[in-house]
Amino acid sequence: MAWQRRDLLRSLSAVGAAPAAWALAACGASGTSPGAQTPDKLGPATLRLLYRGGQYEDEFHSVRNPDFEAKYPGVKVQMESTAGSDHYTKALAAAAGGTSTDLIWSSTGSGGYFSFAVGKIIRPVDDIATRDKFDFKQYYETSIKSLRRENKLYGLPILCHPSISMIWFNQSALESVTNTMPDKNWTLDQLLELCKRLTKPTGDPGSSTWGYTVYTAARGIKSMARAWGGETFSADGKTSLFTSDPVINSVTWLYEMMHKHRVSPTPDELKGIQGGVDTLFGNGRGPMTRNSTSFLRNAQQQVKPPAKYWAAPHPKPAGPNTNNGSAWESDVWTMSSTTKFPEQAWKLMLHLTDKESGLVLAKSTGSLNGRPDVWRAPEILNENPIRKVMVETMESALPWTTTYNTRFVEYEAKVNELLAPVWTGAQAPTRSFMEDCNRQLQTVLDLPPPGAG
Repeated sequence: MAWQRRDLLRSLSAVGAAPAAWALAACGASGTSPGAQTPDKLGPATLRLLYRGGQYEDEFHSVRNPDFEAKYPGVKVQMESTAGSDHYTKALAAAAGGTSTDLIWSSTGSGGYFSFAVGKIIRPVDDIATRDKFDFKQYYETSIKSLRRENKLYGLPILCHPSISMIWFNQSALESVTNTMPDKNWTLDQLLELCKRLTKPTGDPGSSTWGYTVYTAARGIKSMARAWGGETFSADGKTSLFTSDPVINSVTWLYEMMHKHRVSPTPDELKGIQGGVDTLFGNGRGPMTRNSTSFLRNAQQQVKPPAKYWAAPHPKPAGPNTNNGSAWESDVWTMSSTTKFPEQAWKLMLHLTDKESGLVLAKSTGSLNGRPDVWRAPEILNENPIRKVMVETMESALPWTTTYNTRFVEYEAKVNELLAPVWTGAQAPTRSFMEDCNRQLQTVLDLPPPGAG
């Protein structure tokens, strides 16, 4: 075994919320293998699930967990929330202490899905799926492909979205200056001109109006770099591309929206606005923002009838070889490598990602699970006409890519750290500055995979 539990504990202590080292889960412990045949019924078990504890997740599980328990008497579902703390670090710490839950929520973005896989905190499900002749075609092909590591599948998608790829706008606020709404053919130049018409500075963040609020976190940079035809790191996940034109263009555009054109509030200005981006979106003082399909519920909560909201693929840069910028992200239910109830855990994974679960999920959030029969269900598309825009954006999303060493959580944290002074205006995104960022990010990419060596 490459790593000892004490090594992981030492690493967790050293790096905090962005761990630099991971290990095999619960060394010395072992899970139970599934049987050679599909069981006719499930034996008694209490399945522990580690999840983030958000509102939509609580609403979803309050409906679907009792349904599962009714279907399989004797199997109980026990939720363990990490709300208010760092989910990723908590999951690592549980593995180090030999207390992993049977199912672990993860994601291809900040949830550490691939690092859990290479650290053997979670186990592949191909064996049990093959035994059961389970048909993965009921999920989007892109979703399943994006979850494979060395051709092994470690989980099933409970939620998918096209990353930070859409522009959401308070249509009623925009109609005060124009009758033409943004659509998938718009360019960033057109967006800037509209922002200038909407912006009304007063010198006080509490009363000023901006045209747009920027999304500056690392995944926003990833989507924007793709819009310019590039990437933040190479296709094999080993080389940083932070000095490439697409990345520099993306960071510069965001910087200039805040500090040159002054059509977007700065982080300091947002601090003085209760509710931040959501509040500005709802009251029309920041009526456009870049976000994902999940922003639907925010829009519904903030823009009440008769006021209207709408969304579209985000405007793209002018010129050839550009696009709206996207990345297929998945939230995933995974099975712990140490679970003693693999049969029950597998059945619960299937239950939480089936069509009925997808329809329940739609009542609480804009993003849906990884199934076309949910995204294209008539009851979903008829619920709100904006769903047609959302499904088209989802199905055209570019595949997710991650760092080769699976340290995307660390990489993302380093991007956010390095670019923080750019967003505040303390540092312009000069080439020399971006070269320094590139060197530091390459250091993260050069680290070995978890447990190597």
